[in-house]
Amino acid sequence: MPIPRAAQLFLAISLTAASVFAVASTARAQQPAEVWRLCVGGAGISPDQRITNCTTILSSSRETNENLAAARNNRGGAYHAQRRYDLALADFDEALRLNPKLANAWTGRGAVHAAQRNFARAISDHTRAIELNPQHNDAYYNRALAHQGAGDIGSAIADFRKSLEVNPADDDARRQLRELGVTP
Repeated sequence: MPIPRAAQLFLAISLTAASVFAVASTARAQQPAEVWRLCVGGAGISPDQRITNCTTILSSSRETNENLAAARNNRGGAYHAQRRYDLALADFDEALRLNPKLANAWTGRGAVHAAQRNFARAISDHTRAIELNPQHNDAYYNRALAHQGAGDIGSAIADFRKSLEVNPADDDARRQLRELGVTP
């Protein structure tokens, strides 16, 4: 059974533990490490657990804007996993209001737009993430998927190739290129 496009997009934007950990690492001084670990997510942590723990962080009056943006970003990713797109967009929008330089939030919001088939906005958000972090592999990959969804195969191929350039171990980009009949 083929994986639905929305599920592919979510899997594609699943942020690496290292990138999310880097954003949230400064936040650990405010909330217990376990609350942050569960908010960040990872193997064996459900979207509901992420939402609950990120909400705990967001209800704290002791957090910095940077920490609140990280928690909003993480909770937005959990809502996206549940296909609760309106809540995901609200969290990504708030994360970007608090920290407009949070590339992961631009990528997360772009993935939600793509899941809603709003490819132009998805491409715009992924492009902003790339401007902020030219080594953001997920942003290139997700922008490629958005280009593909919009029917711009040439741009999709270019971004899948850039994703591989940034991360030579990106098997998903390699697979997508093969599916498009292109040698990676």
